[in-house]
Amino acid sequence: MMRIAYNSPFVPPEVLAAHGAEPVRLVPPPAAADASGAPVMGMCPFARAVAGAVIASD
Repeated sequence: MMRIAYNSPFVPPEVLAAHGAEPVRLVPPPAAADASGAPVMGMCPFARAVAGAVIASD
């Protein structure tokens, strides 16, 4: 089974599972927004937190 990682709260995991995928929702920790190093202006806080979580996981 293929795993699909997603971070949007608007994507129902049932839709992904109905197509034969294993849905894995990425929810970044709140502290990831502060340590991301991502640009602050022009980027929503949630996107910055996701970028920070990805950078921190490396």
